[in-house]
Amino acid sequence: MTGGGTWDRIGIVLSGLCAVHCLLTPLALATLSLWPVAFDPDAWLHPIFAVLLIPATLMAIRLAVRHQHARHIPMLLGLGLVLVLAAMVVGDVAGAMSEAAVTVLGSSLMITGHWRNRRVCSPAHVAVRLAKQPVITDP
Repeated sequence: MTGGGTWDRIGIVLSGLCAVHCLLTPLALATLSLWPVAFDPDAWLHPIFAVLLIPATLMAIRLAVRHQHARHIPMLLGLGLVLVLAAMVVGDVAGAMSEAAVTVLGSSLMITGHWRNRRVCSPAHVAVRLAKQPVITDP
């Protein structure tokens, strides 16, 4: 397995977890009164997601930049990360539904970017791309 595949898999899982978290939070809040002990998971969960997402995304962006033919991938990853982090920072001001919508959008962009990056960095894809390059011979 290549390093790119590992970082992209981590990124896909983390982005998916962010999306699931945002989709389930309204349900959890609706049933909060039924919980014997109320706690605020967002106070500790969002910083953990940020600490995990930032390096995984930056490593994937670094790998994508190496493959200069895939210029859209760093943009997808970067925009997705910015949206997820912005939703986390301004979530209290914007409201829970806006925070969830922006986070799901950002997570979707990151999942798409990681998936495409993983595909572009796969050994099979690299071999096909190299085979299509013209062979330069010295005269």
